[in-house]
Amino acid sequence: MNDEKILIGGAVEKAANGYDFMAARIDTSGSLDLSFNTTGFITQNLVPGNVDEFANSMAVTADGRIVLSGTVEYGSAINEDVGLLLLKTDTTTGVPTLINPSFMEIFPNPSGDELTITVSKPMTLTISDVHGRILKMIKTASGANKISK
Repeated sequence: MNDEKILIGGAVEKAANGYDFMAARIDTSGSLDLSFNTTGFITQNLVPGNVDEFANSMAVTADGRIVLSGTVEYGSAINEDVGLLLLKTDTTTGVPTLINPSFMEIFPNPSGDELTITVSKPMTLTISDVHGRILKMIKTASGANKISK
């Protein structure tokens, strides 16, 4: 971040509901930045119920939105989906606002030769491998988009 503060992401355990996505901001002294959501962190569950959601990737867009992506586990590692969370930090209060958490659906997971990405509005997506190498950049239309190797 250009203000020398550090964003971190991951998961936080919620007693009755498994793990939820978490983002926190650290100030230059190494303490939680209380100007970020007044607590220094935000947690968000994506799927109701006792579901484990682990954020394992984070990016900040040019306009300051925070993007978290990760894994949603339904009871076991066999039943997994991709989770995506988009936050926009209010520049006056520092409080992140959830931006339409269900605007994207990706299936099947795991995928083979074809992947379907359903979005609520047109966008440009970058598909990368686990090493960050860009595999494909695509422009989507609203609705279901089939992506082949």
